[in-house]
Amino acid sequence: SCSDSNLFNAEVMNDNEAAAKLCGEELAKAMNYQGKAIVYYETFTDQSITKGRTVQEILEGYGIEVVHVDADGNADAALTNIEAALQAHPDVTGIHTMNGTTAQGAIAALESAGMIDKVFVTCIDGSAADFENLRNGKLYCLGTQQPAAMGKYAIEAIYDILDGNEYEKFIKVPAYLVNKDNVDEFEPFWFYCIAEVCVISEKATIM
Repeated sequence: SCSDSNLFNAEVMNDNEAAAKLCGEELAKAMNYQGKAIVYYETFTDQSITKGRTVQEILEGYGIEVVHVDADGNADAALTNIEAALQAHPDVTGIHTMNGTTAQGAIAALESAGMIDKVFVTCIDGSAADFENLRNGKLYCLGTQQPAAMGKYAIEAIYDILDGNEYEKFIKVPAYLVNKDNVDEFEPFWFYCIAEVCVISEKATIM
């Protein structure tokens, strides 16, 4: 998101707090509301802080001990950082990461440590890799975004702005919890993005 609201007319984004609440509650339930968890998120972007702290607060509210690890948003860094965290805290039974890329790093770290069957992993994202990890049981659940809905709301806001109609300045798009039980009902990001571009290209002239 843009920190200066004077620079834009309308902002369309995922409801990060809602997605984090879905993941936090589901992870706490999987952990039987006890134990220790790693929450991996950056502390220099608003979205990451909102997602990470929301999950952390939910887990701690149930009495789960949380180890916050400051994130770097790529898989290799997540692998290295989470490996170190697992060595320091081998009794961890839950990991939440800021996105699917870092979840892949967490999964690799758990596989390397022989802990993949002992730790529940959650994230907020929705890539093809995330959906595959859900199907094979390496990812427990994720809070997914709706790229197609974001595109739809953005185009509608543009038309309202250009036509002089009333419009919302901050538009939050609902998030959904995806797990192995409903994963086949959803499509990964790339499918939605291609579909949305096809629809828009037929209706708009790009200048």
